[in-house]
Amino acid sequence: MNWGRLLVGATLLLALVIPAGAAPLFPDLPENHWAMDAVRSLAAKGLVEGYPDGTFRGDRAATRYEVAMVVARLLARMEQDHATFASKADMDEVRRLAEAFREELAALGVRVTNLEEASGRLDQRVSELERIRFYGRLHSIGASNHLYGPSPNIGSNLNPGIDWSTGRLLLDGTGYTVLGLLGLNVDVTDDLMAGAEFASYISQGEIGVDQYWGVSAPWLANLWTGRNGVFPGTQPDNNLPLTRMVLDNFWMMHKPSQTRLVVGSYFTRYHANYVFNGARNPNINDPRWLPFYGADITGSLAGADSGFKYEAFYSIDPDASLYRTNSMGGTLRYEFPEDRGVIALHGVQHRNERISDGTTVGAALIPLPAVTFTGPGLPPVAPGTWLGQPLGAAAAVPQFFVGPQSEFTFGLDASYLIEKKYQIRLSGEFATSSYNPDTSGTAFNTSVSGDFYRFGIGAEPIEKLFLDLEYLRVDPTYDPFIVAYPVAPGIPVFLPYGTYYSAYYQMHDYLEFPNNREGLRFRGRYTFNEDDTSVYALYSHLNQVKPTTPAQVQTVGNIEPLFSILQAGGAEKGSLDSYGMGFSHRFDGGLKADLSYFSYDIRRGAPAVDDIRLKENVYRLDLSYPLSKDLDIRGAWWLMDYRGHMGVQDTDFSQSIPGIGVDYRMSQDLSFSVDYRLFDLNQRVLANGDYAGSQLLLEMKLDF
Repeated sequence: MNWGRLLVGATLLLALVIPAGAAPLFPDLPENHWAMDAVRSLAAKGLVEGYPDGTFRGDRAATRYEVAMVVARLLARMEQDHATFASKADMDEVRRLAEAFREELAALGVRVTNLEEASGRLDQRVSELERIRFYGRLHSIGASNHLYGPSPNIGSNLNPGIDWSTGRLLLDGTGYTVLGLLGLNVDVTDDLMAGAEFASYISQGEIGVDQYWGVSAPWLANLWTGRNGVFPGTQPDNNLPLTRMVLDNFWMMHKPSQTRLVVGSYFTRYHANYVFNGARNPNINDPRWLPFYGADITGSLAGADSGFKYEAFYSIDPDASLYRTNSMGGTLRYEFPEDRGVIALHGVQHRNERISDGTTVGAALIPLPAVTFTGPGLPPVAPGTWLGQPLGAAAAVPQFFVGPQSEFTFGLDASYLIEKKYQIRLSGEFATSSYNPDTSGTAFNTSVSGDFYRFGIGAEPIEKLFLDLEYLRVDPTYDPFIVAYPVAPGIPVFLPYGTYYSAYYQMHDYLEFPNNREGLRFRGRYTFNEDDTSVYALYSHLNQVKPTTPAQVQTVGNIEPLFSILQAGGAEKGSLDSYGMGFSHRFDGGLKADLSYFSYDIRRGAPAVDDIRLKENVYRLDLSYPLSKDLDIRGAWWLMDYRGHMGVQDTDFSQSIPGIGVDYRMSQDLSFSVDYRLFDLNQRVLANGDYAGSQLLLEMKLDF
């Protein structure tokens, strides 16, 4: 083994991390010598001293005794400055050097056994330091919106504009948000790990701009969870220049069994979104859904490699009512060998609990949703009443409120790869919910159930061609447990059409699995040309499971946020047809182009007062080009055209949104982006409904 090379490497490495003193000069070493900086650094740290006459004699080969002297000094400095070492690997190199020069060190009066004891102590100190690892992120967004039009108050809280490409509100003003995240991982023992994440959030300027377009706040400081200043230690949106830190989550993991416990903010790992998914995040930035807050434990049964997994969780759910709403549930899951498939059983219970003083909250605290807003000038969908029959009452009467609610949902799903060559996979999901709108019996003396089904088949008939076909059915009374956001988001609709009640959320993924729908959905994607080109196509045909008759609307648990109540006595069902296609290609030189088109057709053939025909076309073009390896420019253009009628009320408007952007990566961990967009809404039915505007977004991300 080349011990000289090893010595040089270890000495130079430690020379970089040990603090330097005043550097002595060697007159026989030229200032322009290639090794001058290295020799000066080693001398400054006392690792080399030169000869008694003050010279270095760099052209003379060192004896083993001289090398041993360097090793002895190196170990002495290590003992003194152990906190500055880089890693355990450095200690191993020095230990090998000490063993190689055992005899020479003994002749110098340095016992290797003493060195071994010292290096052992140092090794333990280094190991303890290496057990703790820190990481973090700093994420900031500055946003500025400006709207103008015939209406004098356009862009105000009373008359906001809408970005119809996302459904988010456009409020005049400027905001600035910053999220700081500091995390640590600790190896408590060889088998046990632990960690925590601390979050700090700042909101400046216009709160409406911050909460839709700024950094998404952590759960304990989030406007949409109702925790922005409710509890001590959380950060209100009060435009103060200082912020306070919250413990976002704490976790522990037993490595052999892969058992992991999280307390605080979390996302479930195995639980299905058709059973429980929580509230959609009104903020445009990630995460798409608000996290849960409570406790979550996951692990393996019968050994980490057995294939049997489990999850149990408890969640405090955001709620505007005086109830304390919470959810608890779990999942049992089996994963087949070789990634052939999974089978899972899910269960969850949601409840409105008693308030903190121990008394039961009375009824009439959770108003039933008053229909979604589906577009400028469109009428209400249905009255917000269910027919309820209180305990002891002779007949049911319209009820405008529910609560305290309870619901239990059970789900079962499975998927299996039945053929490997063409990747043919079958999947199926089933769930049923049992809902009680009033456990006190004050307004309702009834409960209702609803079912969910989804069956699908997927395949890869040729390489990189992926096809999926599924049948979906969601009853109008499936998972009708409704919760109001603590602060109403005011978002009219998550495009392309209403799948939820504005200002409320349901417990399952109501965007992917809207209530009162059944039909087919298809997805296909093909990637070719060495992954530089891809095309995709989507198609969906969904019908109402039950028509929106007056009797159905007042059925307990009925959820229908899109099709209005039938007024002419008919029983016609509505339908939704949609299709889309897209093309993406990266040209030689780096230019990438993405072109897509989507069409949505909402229909219900009925007499004029109940007839519905709404058509939306969405066109999108995205371009990106790398000016250098660290600098990209982007361009985009959206056009949304929405026209038709709902009953006798017409709607006809379009919105175009051109935009440009720049991305700059200053380093691997630091990046900046700038986006500028223009909005132009042309309202062809409502007077003074036009408006235009601009938006500027500045974003910075730093990881460490």
